[in-house]
Amino acid sequence: MADAASSRPPVLIELQEETEDLALFEGGQCIKILVASANLGNGAIEEMDSWVPKHAPHTDIVVFGLQESTYGSADASHIKLAEKDEKLVMEEVNASLKLSTVNAASRDMENDEEADPPPEEKDDVEASRDQPSAGAEEEAVPDSKFVNGDKHLLRSLQAQLGSEFTLLQRVRRLQMRIRVYVRDSLMKDIEEVEVGAENTGFAGVGANKGGQVVKLKILNTTIMFVSSHLAAHEGKCGARNDNVEEIMRGVRFGDKRKDMTQFDHVVWCGDLNYRLTPPGDEKETKWSFVVDLINQGRFQELLAYDELQREIQEGKAFAGFQTPPCDWAPTFKVTRGATPTEYNPKRIPSYCDRLVLHSQPHLRENLQVHHYEGCHGFLTSDHKPLLARISIEPTPSVATSTQPGQDCAFFPQLRFFNLRGEGLVVVDEGLTLQRKKRSSTEDKTGAPTPAGAEDKGYWTVDRAKADPYLVFQASPPTLLDTKAAPIQTEVVSQDLAPLWKTSPVVTLRATDHVEITRGAITLLIMDHDMVGAHDFMGAVTLPLQDICQAAETEDGVFHFSKEVLRYGRIHGMLSGSIEVNVPGASGAFPHKGRCISPRQVEEANTLEKARGCNCTVC
Repeated sequence: MADAASSRPPVLIELQEETEDLALFEGGQCIKILVASANLGNGAIEEMDSWVPKHAPHTDIVVFGLQESTYGSADASHIKLAEKDEKLVMEEVNASLKLSTVNAASRDMENDEEADPPPEEKDDVEASRDQPSAGAEEEAVPDSKFVNGDKHLLRSLQAQLGSEFTLLQRVRRLQMRIRVYVRDSLMKDIEEVEVGAENTGFAGVGANKGGQVVKLKILNTTIMFVSSHLAAHEGKCGARNDNVEEIMRGVRFGDKRKDMTQFDHVVWCGDLNYRLTPPGDEKETKWSFVVDLINQGRFQELLAYDELQREIQEGKAFAGFQTPPCDWAPTFKVTRGATPTEYNPKRIPSYCDRLVLHSQPHLRENLQVHHYEGCHGFLTSDHKPLLARISIEPTPSVATSTQPGQDCAFFPQLRFFNLRGEGLVVVDEGLTLQRKKRSSTEDKTGAPTPAGAEDKGYWTVDRAKADPYLVFQASPPTLLDTKAAPIQTEVVSQDLAPLWKTSPVVTLRATDHVEITRGAITLLIMDHDMVGAHDFMGAVTLPLQDICQAAETEDGVFHFSKEVLRYGRIHGMLSGSIEVNVPGASGAFPHKGRCISPRQVEEANTLEKARGCNCTVC
């Protein structure tokens, strides 16, 4: 018997020593990524070296997440602009001209937005460097004050990275931006690029707050980069949590039934605005408490009051994500230009600017954080920017086949049983019609039922619960027969604690058990709807490496009980058991000590041995 490990990883992802300096483009084994996030406070960048290293050495991808990043020519006039290809600058500025006319209450772009939509659809997505926004200059009235500020900002970022980086894709919503740069020599390895954004500001649609995303695939590895600016102010933690859910709900690529955690890795940065909540009744007392700990360098003690870690731990936001520990002074709210850092007494110092990370359970060890700091030498804003260096080992491919391996006539099989949900959350708050029977003595009006009368019952309107069913998926999808009908359970009507009676069998088209351990099984919980699309209630992902370990136990059964996660929140529990029958390349895994392959059957000395254990393989 084997049991599932903890449902979620620890909240903190510890920093790891970088054992290999070489990036992928230099012949290294891992994708090296710099994540640079800054709330610029609508101030001009005076210098970049205190934030991002010049030319980003040993780096394959650089991600800039920017908030409050609009400023005018007056702000930038005293700064000598770096030399740069003027044609490139004007292409970027022309794209920005159109963006300056975006209404703050404009509706979010469609979830299935392409990376390079037609020009007429480019209201708030900047064009790539190679495909500038055609006609943007004619369609918008230029505001020279902000054009020059944008020119300076775009020049500053590109000049800091140098000529060996290409702007892959960028998204902008008013003062919020994400820009992803890729080393020139790796551009050929980038595929499946998609971009999107979700506004969460005024009335839920204002572009003053929200998230922008760029998703890509490199060397079989899918990565979603997110930059966001969440709800501000102390005491607004719930609003920030809601923003996270809105962004995850609103920006969906791939399988639209699922959220962004379907991808191998999610790298999310920005001004998340989560605050420190120290003890005390008066703001002055709280401010002094925090500043005293800062002055003593006792940063780990500060994190005991960190809203972000608390909300992740409690599953109210970013459930399943991790964040690196902040071993440096808070990034907000500081006095612009002050050295050393001074904190504004009107705001409690907090770690507003953060990085959160998510990896598929079977790929968590592939992502490591090597460096994470608040850049206190950067003086532009009332926030200090972040810089993080991470490495991602490319996702290994899984060898699949249309036929079983040479030494076994059966594909590995998993039989799911005793599948049960608990505390599932209603996602469709509508009403439903249900037929109810009259009592033996009264009709629905309370009048006695005539003797011998046929009881046809009556319809009543009840608040909907859910009609959940399970859908089984694999990572990679080729582990299953993609041409066959989807594997799923029956629908359990009007139940938030369903027990599914069927025992689905999942056949994995892997060549041997070693290949199986590189994948995962995901159970989607869906709410059946008589009209329209079925609603996503949440998902649970099980690494096949953990499941296959049960094949070596006496009963060959894997038991699990896991939290159901949906848009960064816990939405109940899912438990069950999996009978594992996994024939390997050199024969079958022991199953009850007797499971044997067909070749072993031919060599068996007794009929009893040949019968095996009557499992789904035998």
